Amino acid sequence: MNEVLRNSHSDVRFLSTKITPFVTAAVLLFLLLQIVQSAGLSQSQIGSEDDQFSNNDVPSGFGDENLYTLEVNIILKEEVEPYLRPVNEQLVEIFWDMRDLETQEMKEFTVSANTDIDGKAVFDLFPGEYTLRIDYNGISKNESIIINPGNENNVDWVISKYALKEYNLEFRDRNGGIIYPEETIRMIYTGPPQLIDPSSIQLSSDLDGINLVFNVKEVTNRAEISIMELSPRESFIVGIFSPDNPPKALIYSIDVDKRSR
Repeated sequence: MNEVLRNSHSDVRFLSTKITPFVTAAVLLFLLLQIVQSAGLSQSQIGSEDDQFSNNDVPSGFGDENLYTLEVNIILKEEVEPYLRPVNEQLVEIFWDMRDLETQEMKEFTVSANTDIDGKAVFDLFPGEYTLRIDYNGISKNESIIINPGNENNVDWVISKYALKEYNLEFRDRNGGIIYPEETIRMIYTGPPQLIDPSSIQLSSDLDGINLVFNVKEVTNRAEISIMELSPRESFIVGIFSPDNPPKALIYSIDVDKRSR
């Protein structure tokens, strides 16, 4: 009987030495899971390895070890000397869509910078698709760009400005003297510049307090005559225009040259 008890006691000690490491490992694993959960990380937030590394075109940074430089140069082209000059202190904005890891919703993110004395703004971005936006004194445009890995990415943003000496405006007044953004007016002028794809028209007068920007919807060039259909960015009253003191008219054209090398 005593021999049986001794054998049983030896078996228990033998099993105990085997079980103890497994119990210790289980406790450590449990504590580790508690720490991860308390940090707010879950499998749905972390994502699987395939989710993180399957799409290098999404500018989320996952799967990309390096950032790539985007250089934006803004140049103003005028009809008077110096004809071409860099635009400094100009705000340059870049937008992109990315999934929020906490809400799993797609959100819009942005980064911005001002141009230096040479009209240059530099960004470090992950490869992917972005929207570049520049608003120069109310003359704005959005442009899609792609950051390619392993390349130098450059954008030349050339703003051409032309002054009109004489022009005529035709109003289609259907609202008691108020023109709304969904409506159009017509501008007619003779001579240069005859542009194929102008961006905007600006009418301004310091005397009458006029500063209106119109989007160009349609252009027709016939011989020396140009006809433009314009839509205002904000509502205005027709009566603010005086035939004796017509507002100064400026035509803006934006050319974007995107290069990767």
